[in-house]
Amino acid sequence: MEISEELEKIMDLAVDEAMRTGNFSVQPEHLLLAILRHGANDAAKAMISCGADTAGLKQALDGTLFRAETIPYGKRDEIVFCEKTGELLGGAVREGIKAGAERTGAIHLLLAMMRAEGGKCRSALTEAGVSCKGIAAFMEAEGIQVSASCATTLQDDIVKALTEQLESRRFQPGTRGVFS
Repeated sequence: MEISEELEKIMDLAVDEAMRTGNFSVQPEHLLLAILRHGANDAAKAMISCGADTAGLKQALDGTLFRAETIPYGKRDEIVFCEKTGELLGGAVREGIKAGAERTGAIHLLLAMMRAEGGKCRSALTEAGVSCKGIAAFMEAEGIQVSASCATTLQDDIVKALTEQLESRRFQPGTRGVFS
């Protein structure tokens, strides 16, 4: 399974969000900020359909992430994805597989955030009024396929292939990142 161009853009924006908030590591919350920043994606639309105050959500996330100084653009190559972010992206792939999607998209990432036990994104989203039931209702209304069953071994093979694809694009040898 491949990731959509939309999700690639969100991952790129997440790096920008990490830099903006002064972090050398992309946290799951940076992915959520990137979804909001991108705006023109099914995940952001699903949050709005659930009645979420996206401006308030952004403000709450900023409050937990901001450090004293931003990261200069010249250091962009030093930004890495943390292990939790990698796990979340793997969860997005599994959500895409369960839904029978051709590509993993932002909506699958949002579902993975909602299913992540103890995750800060899940807490922030729930507090903002987002629910799995609301996301599923949005998906049905938009004609986006909701979950279908799939063999676990196939899921594991596809997650492994996507992990290799992400590693080749995002991580330099010797840096601590998602998959180290």
